[in-house]
Amino acid sequence: MNQNFWERYKIKLSKNRILNCSILFCICLLVHTAEVLFIRTDETVFAECFINKVFGILLLFFVLHFLGKKWRDIGFVREKFLRDCLKGFALCAVFYTVGFLAEFLLLKLQGSAAHLEFFVSGFSLTGNVVKQTGVPFLLLCIFFNIINVWMEEGLFRGFFITYLREQYARKVSLFFAALLFGLWHLVTPFRSLLDGEMTSFVAVLIFMKCRKKNSKACAN
Repeated sequence: MNQNFWERYKIKLSKNRILNCSILFCICLLVHTAEVLFIRTDETVFAECFINKVFGILLLFFVLHFLGKKWRDIGFVREKFLRDCLKGFALCAVFYTVGFLAEFLLLKLQGSAAHLEFFVSGFSLTGNVVKQTGVPFLLLCIFFNIINVWMEEGLFRGFFITYLREQYARKVSLFFAALLFGLWHLVTPFRSLLDGEMTSFVAVLIFMKCRKKNSKACAN
């Protein structure tokens, strides 16, 4: 009887997928907003808002288990892990090298001395960052970036798109996931606006830039 109840409940849920995604997003957004506005983990020694990311990953575990899905169903394929990591490292190495060489050349033409630094800093929209050069901070940075990618890629590009694609057209799924991803990145500019670190105009420009970039990312 309990099994039949859960099966009927899952069927009922599957008919309101945009609503389901909206509810899931709002739950994650509440945790994200609370951390950014009140806990402010990124202003501590961790230099990163990671609580909402860990919460999102745990919530994804629960949702996937409830729906009878696996992580590979939303794009996390173990067999391609090493190959994709190497591709990512190679891509970053090429473009960072080109970017740094261009910057060095430009500074040299302007008569400015240039040097290369290796450090870790927290994310800041206003440029106010604290440089950390210790190995523990480097390891924390790598760990938090893995957590960040796992949660955001898993939720927005992984779960939302694949879940919606089972009921809606590809364009609808991509647009809705990109919209939620853009709204997700509105929290940090909103805090900077409240703290007086930026004007309303700059905050809107940052949000529009993030939304445009995220729309292209979700479409790839």
